[in-house]
Amino acid sequence: MPPNHLTSRRVRDAFEGVIKAGNQAGQVIGRIRDLTKKAPPRKDDLKINEAILEVIALTHGEVVKNGVWLQTRLAAGLPLVQGDRIQLQQVILNLIINAVEA
Repeated sequence: MPPNHLTSRRVRDAFEGVIKAGNQAGQVIGRIRDLTKKAPPRKDDLKINEAILEVIALTHGEVVKNGVWLQTRLAAGLPLVQGDRIQLQQVILNLIINAVEA
């Protein structure tokens, strides 16, 4: 592939990552607002492995910066679980941050 194609693909991938992170941040802010309004937790069907991998991707820079090695062993073919994606991801985020700090 020509170098320009690789560069434009990297730029597009970077923008897609920024958009995805922005959307996730918006969801977190929305859930925090819901919590302050005492809204009931959501019970959405979600793929647990996907939720975990999103948090791992978001924390990758911090994990690497602190010289921590993060290893996952996720089971394949799990059924959907019902729960609040943001609250679940907050728990996973807290576990990762606590591990990095330890």
